[in-house]
Order: sequence, then C-alpha cells, then structure tokens
Amino acid sequence: MSLFIFLFLLTSGITLNCDSSSKSIDVMEKHSKRSYVISGNKRISKDLIVSILDSIDELNKDDIISSLSEQGYFEDIKVSRKNDQWIVSVKEFPILGKVTYEVKNSNPIEWEALTKLKKRSFVSPQTIKATEETIRMQYQIMEETSYVEVKSYSNEENGKIDLKFVVMVEKPKNINKVIFIGNKEISTEDLYDQIAKKHRAILKLFITKSISFSSLDQSKEQIEGHAYNLGYLDFRVNSMTVEKVKNEKILVVNLFEGKQYTVKNVSISSSIEKNYAAFLLQEIKKLIACKDLFSHEKINKAKQLIKDRLAYKYGRNYKVNHKIDKKNNEASIEFNAEEEKPKILNNIIINGNVRTHTDVILKRITLNPGDIISDKEILRTKKNLVWSGFCDNVQINVEDNKDNSDLIMDYKEKSTGSLVFKLSAALQKKMEYSFTFGYSDVNFLGLGKSLQSNVSISRESRSFGFEIEERFVNGKPVHVFAGADVFFLPAVEDNSFIDNRINFNTWSDQSPDSYRILSERIRYSDILEKTQNTENDKYAKLSLSEKKPDKVEKDDKKVYWSENSKTIETKTKGIEFRAGIHSSHKKHGLSLSISPSFKHIEVVDNSTYAKDSDEMYSKGVGITRFFDKDIKKFDKHKSQVALNIGHAFSMSDLAEKYTFSTKIGSTINVGTSNFLKNNIRMQITRYYGEKYNVSLEVNGGHITPIYNYSWMDNFKSANIRGFDIHGPRDAIRYNVLGGKKFLSSGIMFNAPLMLPKAFEARWFAFADIGSLWDCGLSARRVPESLCEMRGWDKNTADISQNKFKIVSSCGIGMEFKVAVLKMAISLNYPICGGKSPLNSFQSFNIGLTQ
Repeated sequence: MSLFIFLFLLTSGITLNCDSSSKSIDVMEKHSKRSYVISGNKRISKDLIVSILDSIDELNKDDIISSLSEQGYFEDIKVSRKNDQWIVSVKEFPILGKVTYEVKNSNPIEWEALTKLKKRSFVSPQTIKATEETIRMQYQIMEETSYVEVKSYSNEENGKIDLKFVVMVEKPKNINKVIFIGNKEISTEDLYDQIAKKHRAILKLFITKSISFSSLDQSKEQIEGHAYNLGYLDFRVNSMTVEKVKNEKILVVNLFEGKQYTVKNVSISSSIEKNYAAFLLQEIKKLIACKDLFSHEKINKAKQLIKDRLAYKYGRNYKVNHKIDKKNNEASIEFNAEEEKPKILNNIIINGNVRTHTDVILKRITLNPGDIISDKEILRTKKNLVWSGFCDNVQINVEDNKDNSDLIMDYKEKSTGSLVFKLSAALQKKMEYSFTFGYSDVNFLGLGKSLQSNVSISRESRSFGFEIEERFVNGKPVHVFAGADVFFLPAVEDNSFIDNRINFNTWSDQSPDSYRILSERIRYSDILEKTQNTENDKYAKLSLSEKKPDKVEKDDKKVYWSENSKTIETKTKGIEFRAGIHSSHKKHGLSLSISPSFKHIEVVDNSTYAKDSDEMYSKGVGITRFFDKDIKKFDKHKSQVALNIGHAFSMSDLAEKYTFSTKIGSTINVGTSNFLKNNIRMQITRYYGEKYNVSLEVNGGHITPIYNYSWMDNFKSANIRGFDIHGPRDAIRYNVLGGKKFLSSGIMFNAPLMLPKAFEARWFAFADIGSLWDCGLSARRVPESLCEMRGWDKNTADISQNKFKIVSSCGIGMEFKVAVLKMAISLNYPICGGKSPLNSFQSFNIGLTQ
C-alpha cells in the first residue's frame, strides 16, 4: 500500500513539473509568434521597442501606447493591427541642440547645474515647463519680494530643438496710498499693516511704513489670511486694482467683511482608540478653546499636532481633515483622522553623493527595506542627514510601484574641510589676544567623521590640540569623541590693579600699580578679617622686617619687605587626553567623558627685600604658604583623571513664547588632588516676536574635597559680568585663591539694532548678582612684622573675602558684524563689591573676533 502511494505521488509530481514547463514554453512560443512592423524610429533602436512590447502580457492598443509613452522618448504613437501583425508608428521627441538664457533685472546663475538640461537629450513639452518652473522658483528665492516670470522660446529643425529661456524680474511696486472699501469692524490700519513694509530707525524708536509687494495675488492672500485668523470666515477680497491719480499710485481694495465667528465646539472623529482620541482632543483644546475667536492658523497647527502625535503613537501616516459648521456667529470644528494605506519600502536609491560614502548616508536612514514608510521616519531621516553637518540639502520622494514603494533620495553634499584661522582681541585693563590656526572637517575623507586640529597662541597660553569624533552610532545621533591637547602657559602675573580706562570712583578703578599704596587702602577698607588661629602657627612668627641682604653694609640698617608691583608668577605645561560619548534623545542630552591629564606647575618668585637707602636686595622671599607651607619654591607635577557626567534638558511651549533649559554636570577627579565638582545652569527665555527676548539665568557650583585637595582646582569666578576677579584672596601678596562654592544669577534683554541687515546688529542690557566663597583653607595670621609695617592688626588673617559676600553689576552694550569680524562693546557698572581693593572690575570692554 505504501509503495502504491509513493508511486502515485511521484508520478503526480512529474506531471505537475511537466505542466509548468509546458506553460513557460507556451508563453515563449506565444511571444515568438508575435509579429511587429515598426516605423518612424530614428535614434531609438527597433530591438528596444520590441523588448518593451514583448514585456506586455496581453497585447492591446492602449497598453502599447501607455508602455511606450512611459519611456519619455516619443511625441506621437500610432498603433493598428492587420492580420497577425501589430503595426506601430512612432514619432520621437527632438533632441536638445543649443540652450541660451537671458535675465532681466537680476544676475545670472549656474544654469546647467540648476536645469540639468544636457545636449542630445530628448526634450518634451513637459521638460520645458518643468525647467521654467525650476528657474522661476530659484529666482523667487533670490528676489524675495519681486515678481518673477519665465518664458521659453524654441526652434525645432531636423529632429533638433534649440531653446531660449527669458527670465524677467519685476522689482516691488511702490504704492503711495491704499484705500480699503467694505471693512467695518477690521480697522484700516490693521489691514494696511498686512501689506506694509516697516522701516525702523536706530534702537527701534521711530517707525515708518510704506507699501511694498510682489503681486496683487500675494497681497490678497495676506489680507484674507489675517481676516480668517480674526474669525471672519466669510471675508473675501473682491478686487484689488492700482490706480494712478495725479502721479500717485493708489491701491484700491474692495472687500466683503462678513460676520465674526467664535468657536462653539471642537471634536475629533477617528478609528483610533477612544482613550487616545480623548487625549488628542484635550491637546487640541489647549490651542483652540471654546469662545475663542475662530483662527485658521490655530486649525492648521491643530491638524499638524494630530498628524505628529498619531505618527509617533502608531508609526503610520494619517490624513487629517476638518469640517466647519457655521451658525449664529458660532463655528463648530470637527477634525477627522484616517489612516493612509501603508506603503512598504522596497529599495532605497541615493543620488548626488560624490565624496560621502553611501554607507555613511544609509546608516542615517531610519527605514529599511520591508518597513512601513511613514512621514515620521522620513522626517527623522532628513534631520539625521541635515544635522550631520556635511549634507546641504536632501529631498526624499516616495515612488510607488505595483506592490511596494521605493525611496528616491536626491542628496546634495555640503563642501567640508577647511583651514581655520581665528583672530580675536579684547581691550580691557590689559590687551587680550588669541590666534588660532588649524584644520577642520566634519566629513573627513567622506567617512562621516569629524576632525578638528589647531595650534593656538594667546597672551597666556600656547597649545596644540586635535579631536576626532563619530557623530552617529548604532542608528542614533550619538557622538563618540577622542582627542588630546598639549599646552604651555608662560609666566602669568596678577595684573588686576592696573588703572581702568573709565573711572567710576571705585577702589578697583583708583588702585594704582603700587602694592604699598594698595596695602594702605586695604587698611581702611574694613575687608580684613581677624583670626585667633595660633596653633602651630610658625608662619605668624616669621620676621620679615630685619633680614639682612646678600651684601652686608657697615651701617646696619633695617631691610624691609618690598611693596613693589612684582608678584608671584606661575608657569604651567602639560598634556591632556580626553574621550567620551554624548547622546541626545528628544529634549534630553547625556554626556560621559574621561580626561586624563599631566601638568607641571612652577611658581616664580619676583618679590624682594630692599634696603631703604641702597639698591641692594634679596630675591625669592615672596612665596606664601598657599604655594608651599614651608616658604620654599613650588615646583611640582600634577596628574589628574577626570570622569565627567553631564545632563542637558530643554523644552518650549506650544506657542514658542517660552524656552527653558537646564544643564547639570558632575566631575570626579582622581590624582594628586581628589574631589567631586558639581555645576548647574538653568535658563528661561521669554520671546516677544522674533527679535526681542528677555532671559533669566541661574548658575551654581560646589566642590566636595575627597583627599589631598588643592586650592588651585577652585572655581575662579562666579561669572558676574565686569568683575574680572573677586572672591577669596591671599592678603599678603594678593594671589587669587578662588572658591569651592559659587552662586550667581543674571537677567538680560536683547533687541535688534537699526543697521543694515549685513551687520547682524543687536543691543543688550543686563544685571548680574552673585558670590564666590570658601577657598577650602583655614586662615592663619599675617606675619607680625608685616602687620606692623602695613599698619594692620597683628591678628589679621592671611585670607580675605573668604565668606559669602555679594557682588553685582549692570551694563549695556551692542554687538555687530563688520565683514567677517564680530565686534562687541559693553559698558559695565559695579553695584556691589566695586569698592573692595581686592576686586578687579572692568568698566569698559571692547572685543573683536572672527
């Protein structure tokens, strides 16, 4: 029995295979029996036409014409059948001969790159119309407020066609007066503002208006759109004409105003789950509330919100429509969301990449063959590419096939890789300068990796650095970077007591370059602190007033501590390596990095003992215990490994009037100095239109020592504008100690400045307040002999301003651009803390950067 079944199945299988083979043979025989008579073709071969016809399963006249027309080669196709022969007569489109362009009232552009017309290519009427539209759109972008018209002329002869495109650019028409007829509730001034071009004088104090527009249709759309947003749903412009009266151009606008509608009810209908539909309705009502004036602008925002939320929730595209039911000056709005038919991705075709490797582009595309194509994923792909830094623009189109769709990507590369040259200078109390030369490329060798290298020279440092970064990892915009810096900082002096350029009668303005006079002013300033810390305090008992110089004179006169302008100088050189990762998701960003470094720090002593009547001196006695507790030269190595963790968060409201951002960072340092450093920065900005804003910023920091902490790692400033130096100081030689804690807050107003647009000018006003305190060291007494010479109390502490003391400032300034350089000027005034001799304040700043 089993044998019988086996033989039956075997013979059945053989029969089926035979049938399949016979069917394919029948198709071949059927096609081989087809007979064609083809005429009229000149450049397109007969074999190509036959292959197109053979690809049609069931030959008929309509399918033949349709298939041949799709190729874009034929202007006319005639088909007939006689007996068993198909007679096909074609007329080919002419091929392109010469193309010329003429531009009136504007500048020519790179035509071939824009139009993509190539010699000997087939030219159809559709090709000519598409080229006209491409040229028109390009010039409309270049000439924002002008009217652009493109006309084409052709000359066809012997199968060739010559084309000429004429571009006419009409500059804006100037209208002296506008008359509105038909408005009752909407003010004429309000309508006038919709088509008026505003001109503002310096600091936006004076405003003048004049009419300037590119076309009557555009002005009509602007007026009607404004009326719709005020609730006038029946509003329409019946006519707009330009009349000339006594050499004046007058625009006459005839309109119908109609009723003003308020929102009665808002609803949504969709096949989505009820709970989520209710959630969407609540979100919509935040934009469109009952009793609000009807607004088309708000409706469009609500429709986009529905599309975005549904795409994010379900990963599919939805079509959103709305219906309006008007009754008794009230309008009910119903939104309807229906899922569009899913499109399955078959293939991804990338055009236009020359330098960038295809794999670099593909890994930034969030869709893979077999996925459902959605607007959400296409938008994510565009963002990934545009934000890469090496993509100038990308157009993504979906081309539908019979059962699936292809993604056609027209990719335009951005030119990357450039030599970097930066020169900046700032005139404050001393001339600050910085010169940087290097190479930068965000698409190094077309691999999508960023390379930065530079050599930098400034007044206080010399350095060489490089960094390489991968900006896209595992299908996400994750930044992974690694780099190093080699630096050398020449001797740096504390020059914070040089006279300022603008005198506000503060201590810091008046302090001359003399430590003797400065110590007298400190004596009467009430900033010196007292200490009773005498435990093991050998430092307080040092005798500085009667040490003999290197050369001993017969008259045994006393030698005193020099109160000159010399101070302690520090020299630093070293190298720092860094590597890390940064990831952003929605409104959040998280970064993690590690930075091993090695530094060599040398302290140079320029202080001296000097004899009253002679030039004899002893050098090397000015180093205080803050550098070496035994009063010896400070020369040490400092190694450090820092683990940095940062978190950033930002958000804005739906109306985009407010933005809020916060950054929190923590650093764990292990090495010759061990500590935990925490920073926080919060900022909220309120926007008034596109050009005005007010921002409030709060900053804070705290250092927790772990083991063997060095004050050199303190915060050196609380970022109070104008205060170059403030906070804890060495009261003996006035070295800046910095603090473990700081807190500051500032408010700033920004507004545009009336200068030509190319200057990118703005003006600003600010007010800051904050404090820097707690240097992390216990105070000791100043040497008694020095206290006696300076007239200080013998229990004076050698650390000053170590407690919480507020400093504050305000100011006004402006920024503008000249050619490739940016200039910033600010005038600052100290509110609190300006009278302290140990605070350095900069009343006037001027900076120049590239």
